[in-house]
Amino acid sequence: MGSFPNIIYGKYGDEKIKYSEAKFDLGQRMVLPDGRQFAFALANTAATIAVGLVCSEKAVSSTGHVVSITGSGSTGNTTVNVTLSATGAVTEDQFKDGYILAYKGGTAGYMYKVKANNSGAVSTTVKFTLYDQDVLKAPIAAATTSVMIRENEFKHVLTRAAGTAVVGIPAGVAANSVAAGEYFWIQRRGPSSILAAGTVGLVGEPATCATTVAGVQRYVIAANTATAPGEWEIGRFLVAPAQSTDYAAVYLELD
Repeated sequence: MGSFPNIIYGKYGDEKIKYSEAKFDLGQRMVLPDGRQFAFALANTAATIAVGLVCSEKAVSSTGHVVSITGSGSTGNTTVNVTLSATGAVTEDQFKDGYILAYKGGTAGYMYKVKANNSGAVSTTVKFTLYDQDVLKAPIAAATTSVMIRENEFKHVLTRAAGTAVVGIPAGVAANSVAAGEYFWIQRRGPSSILAAGTVGLVGEPATCATTVAGVQRYVIAANTATAPGEWEIGRFLVAPAQSTDYAAVYLELD
């Protein structure tokens, strides 16, 4: 094990800084003096993100998230040769800061961090490189072990779409407005300003992802029905807004 800091301790205002390039690994945590916690994220290139909106990872796709594939690699190595599925072409370093998980076979169960990957077309074999100390703990046998690859959960985050459909896990709340393709800090824990929508919650009540817009609402379950998938609890109301078009103070509990 190495001895090095894995959390950045920032100053008030650091959470609002934006970057044109990656200054930290995606997912790097930053903590302010009062304990508020943020993760380093990359905004989706398709649209801007407004301050105080709940964001999610980008929608699930065959190349962006889980792809069922086969691969090979020897114990102690940091290289995995991945045979892509028929629908899963990848670009160079698309999965940097992401993950490889052996999910089926006699050596399944291990997850590894991706340092880099080559590009490859569908149904071709692509080299994935792991970090130096994160070596394969068990062999990945091409004939018996299946693996999946996944992009980092903070890559290409976007404003959470309205409605109840789940497109990805909540990434956090933007503490500043963000341009498309910018790097920024997204809040994960502690007091946060979030747009309110739907049924306004009272102080202390659970705050959930709203089913109408990219905001928060009181946790509501209709009689004799299951919880709507969009109503993902993310924290507790600290101060209730006057109406659903205002911003609320919410204590985030995503980390």
